[in-house]
Amino acid sequence: RVTGVQTCALPISFSYGANANQELMQAIANAKDGNHTYIQGGDVRDSFARELGGMLSCVSQNTSIKIVPNRGNEILELLNAFDLKREENAVTVNVADVYAGEKKHLIFRVRLKPPMNPKDREFSVAKIHFTCLDPKSAERKEFEFNPKVAYASPDKSDIETILAVEEQVAILLSVKSQEEAIRSEEHTSELQS
Repeated sequence: RVTGVQTCALPISFSYGANANQELMQAIANAKDGNHTYIQGGDVRDSFARELGGMLSCVSQNTSIKIVPNRGNEILELLNAFDLKREENAVTVNVADVYAGEKKHLIFRVRLKPPMNPKDREFSVAKIHFTCLDPKSAERKEFEFNPKVAYASPDKSDIETILAVEEQVAILLSVKSQEEAIRSEEHTSELQS
């Protein structure tokens, strides 16, 4: 038994050559937010080194984010596939382990209550509590943020949209629609049998 060692688990899959089943290997990696690398041929050392090197750089373990909306704001749903736990007026999302250079996007559909004073351009929407285990020190770390958003009526909006966020939302909504269509088709098939 090894003690005092922190580990992180991240599925990694590789496809090699023209006959590789890339879709299957990508699905295996995607099942738990892992990585997939397709190698056309030749030397595989660089691909293995790049992927396996990332396993040594876990920066946060057992990471969770608790969001407590304020002022009547409401979190309606989490669009991506993280575990979500609701509790009264808060939600907690478990994002598990985080690796150096890795980005994890949490995209929510929310209902924001307009500011009490319409002249307020920025207002706080929630308190965000970030909790994790530091793999180097094995200490529990906690941080709190109080993000603000700018409010503008649709006809007077001077706020530029962030293309990367819009793309993530479009992809997640598309996937959600496909999943709903598949469930509906399966339900219809069950009724017909």
